Amino acid sequence: MFGKAFKATFGVGCALVVGIIALILIAGVLGSRGAPSTGPTSAPIGASQAPAAGAKSFVAIKEWSGSGIKNTEDFTVAGDQWKIKWTSSSANGLIQIYVYRSSDKSLVGIAANTQAAGPGESVQRGSGTYYLTINSVTTEWKVTVEDFR
Repeated sequence: MFGKAFKATFGVGCALVVGIIALILIAGVLGSRGAPSTGPTSAPIGASQAPAAGAKSFVAIKEWSGSGIKNTEDFTVAGDQWKIKWTSSSANGLIQIYVYRSSDKSLVGIAANTQAAGPGESVQRGSGTYYLTINSVTTEWKVTVEDFR
């Protein structure tokens, strides 16, 4: 259907395109090995870095443990964000953590609703005074509130 001249030209054109792509890839790999990076560095996810002097970090302010249902006492967070961390002992159990604003007893959010054993965490927003309702079925739990200070 196509003539010999077309097939030859088409083959040369494909070879050129493949060659150019290969050169671009090689240049990219060699270029990344060149001069040292002067940009910001970061640690791998999960690695801890010491905070700089005066830098804010999450600080534990309250902790509870138990099983079943518990309404905590009021606690106050000053930071614009804070964490609720939990761990539960049984994969066959359930843990739910409800966050309430103390002033009007309004539900702010649900920090946990899981059947997974082990640790978890939820970041909350807004300073103020809160309390938690912790509900569990067939699992023991530990819950910690950390303020960003």
